[in-house]
Amino acid sequence: MEVIKKHYLRFTKAEENIRNELLKIGIFETKPNNMLTMSADFKKALIDDSKDKKFDCLRNAERIMATIKGKTIIDYHATNSCTVKGRWVIGHSDERNIENVKKVPENDSNNNAQPNKGQAYFVCRIDTIEGGYPYHAAAVLYRTGEYTITLETNGDTTSWFFGKYAIVQNTGIETFHDDFVSTQKAPGLVFKTVAIRLKDSI
Repeated sequence: MEVIKKHYLRFTKAEENIRNELLKIGIFETKPNNMLTMSADFKKALIDDSKDKKFDCLRNAERIMATIKGKTIIDYHATNSCTVKGRWVIGHSDERNIENVKKVPENDSNNNAQPNKGQAYFVCRIDTIEGGYPYHAAAVLYRTGEYTITLETNGDTTSWFFGKYAIVQNTGIETFHDDFVSTQKAPGLVFKTVAIRLKDSI
């Protein structure tokens, strides 16, 4: 499976079963050359989750996780997520996100964060520098033993993209954590990545 120009997933003939599995989620539309992209209806639903009609990466990841799991979230402005390890709440506030992300052990974080399909990566700034985005969430659509495929939105924009990340470092593509950190150029920023999921009450 390849990510093409960030907005398309392309499948080989041998991967048509994967393509058909993803189509069943109900958030894609088909394109020529055995490709999928996010449907216009689902994009609108993601934007409608935000009060200002722009994307919210965590709320959008929660909708994607819920859709994959066949669940319904009543209030996308409530706290609907928790860490996979420890089940500490995510989304209450930036301060609490930092507090709870720090609780996740090192062997379950950063390049060791391993969300499954229907879960998400959550990378959080744990430094004390003011300004910039405090976190980013990326819902996992598909996972093999080698890589994950994500659907992500950029907060406060209408920009979205697919991502493909290695499960293990140094295998030809970057891990989610390494890829995200490499794009953050300001000095002194410190990030921690964990796996998150929907709370049991959802």
